[in-house]
Amino acid sequence: MLKKLLLVLTATALSFSAWADFSYEGKGKLTYPTGAQKPFTFGFAYKKIDYGYAFTIGTHNMEVEQLPNKYTIWLNLRDDTNVYIQEFAKGYFEGFEWQLGEHKISLKKKQFEKDGPRGNYVLNIDGVDHFFKGKNGAIDIIFSKKGIRAIETSGFVKDIGLKE
Repeated sequence: MLKKLLLVLTATALSFSAWADFSYEGKGKLTYPTGAQKPFTFGFAYKKIDYGYAFTIGTHNMEVEQLPNKYTIWLNLRDDTNVYIQEFAKGYFEGFEWQLGEHKISLKKKQFEKDGPRGNYVLNIDGVDHFFKGKNGAIDIIFSKKGIRAIETSGFVKDIGLKE
């Protein structure tokens, strides 16, 4: 009897630990060419609910059977002067800062001594600079059951030592 009770308690504890709950508020700040700044919130959450899981992206909440592998945020560069990200704003802006849990992501214009990257934009993810290859790029938020496993890019190149 004691062995059965111990087995049931162990199985219950293991099933509860398999539930994956995380939440990232995703507070940020947009910067416009005029210098004006506007706050935004775009985060992610994954929570156990009665009949499955709820996955939240920004203000959108949906029931899912399992955690999505990743979420992709597309950055569109216009005339090398402004950027558009659908999830962050309804129009073009010049840069942003975004805190996603322990991850810090920013996009800023910088001045370079010689020919700089496209639009002089620098995308910084957790201290590593990236530059646009073309007019579009993507930030992939990759999930694990514990939360954000990694943040990767496509359409960008990592810093190769350009001097400001």
